[in-house]
Amino acid sequence: MKKKIIMLLSALILLFCFSSCKPTDGPQGVAEQFIKGMKVYDISAMTECVTEFPTVSKDLLTYDIFSDANYVSLFQKAYEKAKISVSVDKKSEAAAVATCKVTSPNLSDAYASAMYTVASQIFSDENLYALVQDEDADLTGLIPQQMIKMLENGSIETSEREYTLSLRSVDGKWKIVDDDNFRLFLTSDLYQNVKNTIEGMTSEDE
Repeated sequence: MKKKIIMLLSALILLFCFSSCKPTDGPQGVAEQFIKGMKVYDISAMTECVTEFPTVSKDLLTYDIFSDANYVSLFQKAYEKAKISVSVDKKSEAAAVATCKVTSPNLSDAYASAMYTVASQIFSDENLYALVQDEDADLTGLIPQQMIKMLENGSIETSEREYTLSLRSVDGKWKIVDDDNFRLFLTSDLYQNVKNTIEGMTSEDE
């Protein structure tokens, strides 16, 4: 009986040791876990690895490209075959830097083309033109929907990009810091395109 108890206790100790040393506990593991969620654009999975997952950003006014359904569909389509590698350099017990190399469709370059196509459609389609005149109409899906079509017909070129992300230990858990670099990585630079567009529209209204 004593032998069985000792064996059981030994097994429990080993189980605890292995579970408390999971590879996702460290900054490298957290970065890899985030990328796993990013490749299917699973917001819940990614949120676990970030200090705060971005939603509606102040600098994008009320325009949400991070969790809007149309953009989620776009990112899921763009990342399904993406190649993403990451290496982490731990700077201290509470800070680390991740270098991420990405090969995926170049959404940033495709954004301008999609905007031009949507603008052309608006002026050639009476119904769409009338919809644009409606101040209450939600038009945020027009560009990402056009970009999804471009992905499906293979008209968006693939490019290689590199991003540097910051990680820090928060209450004993490593997290990727939500900053501009992270948002560029998350959206394949689309964040900067949308930000520039909205800032341009805002300055014209002033």
